[in-house]
Amino acid sequence: MEEELGMADIIVGQATATPSVGESRKKAKGIMSQQRTFADEPTPTSAEDLLPSYVSQYIETIRNERGAMDYLKETTDVTRLDDYEFGVDEQAQRMIDSADTQYDYSSGERPAKPKTPELKNALTKAKSIVEENIGITGEMWDIYRDKVGFIESSNTYNKVGGSGDHYDGYYQMGEMAKADASKILGYDLGHDKASRQKFRNDPALQEEAVAAYTAQNHSYLTQNSSKYRALPTEEKLAVLAYAHNQGWKGARDWLNTGVEGRDAFGTKGTKYYNAIIEAF
Repeated sequence: MEEELGMADIIVGQATATPSVGESRKKAKGIMSQQRTFADEPTPTSAEDLLPSYVSQYIETIRNERGAMDYLKETTDVTRLDDYEFGVDEQAQRMIDSADTQYDYSSGERPAKPKTPELKNALTKAKSIVEENIGITGEMWDIYRDKVGFIESSNTYNKVGGSGDHYDGYYQMGEMAKADASKILGYDLGHDKASRQKFRNDPALQEEAVAAYTAQNHSYLTQNSSKYRALPTEEKLAVLAYAHNQGWKGARDWLNTGVEGRDAFGTKGTKYYNAIIEAF
């Protein structure tokens, strides 16, 4: 009798499958030219078919990186690639740790249901924060946090990223975002080294924090933008996604001028806005 594979086993197996030389070269060239897409994805294997599509994207991302690494090893001093290889392995492990231990993907539903009591309680609290302060339903909040989390971190709780690696977690919250969230939570999240580590290691804390931050942005925009106040609820949520990337002032200015803001990596705030609009 064949042993049933867990989600982590499938991700590792699919992500580390050895690509052909042709695939490696094609993927390496795409990565180097910054023109990577998922348009040339190979037909998923039967194991990969068991996973939601967004998890398959995780697998393809890791596979792309490994393809580039294998190609570079053919033409480059291997020692120069040690850090790169470690980064790919660490990325894969973080995805597995974050996804496989926190959520139940067996139903194929999106967003998946939380596994731990701590995360379940935190999501209940987060929904009460946004329901009370923004006036949206828990179902709407699930869509919002899922879309924003995917753009920010590929739904990975323990990620460090952003400009200068100053941002933490599933929603890539920085010092100012945490300070705004603290105003509603009633306690200081902090952003020193120890506080950041604690934040990344605590999915429940992150869920409460992003709800509070979003509620605070809603308050700022309600007070300072007549255009925001006039929007229907679902579009307000899309503007709040824009504000997650550009700040509430950036969102206000965009509503007034139509000029799109970008973050330090060139990502447009409208990427977040459009993701919410399309989801609804």
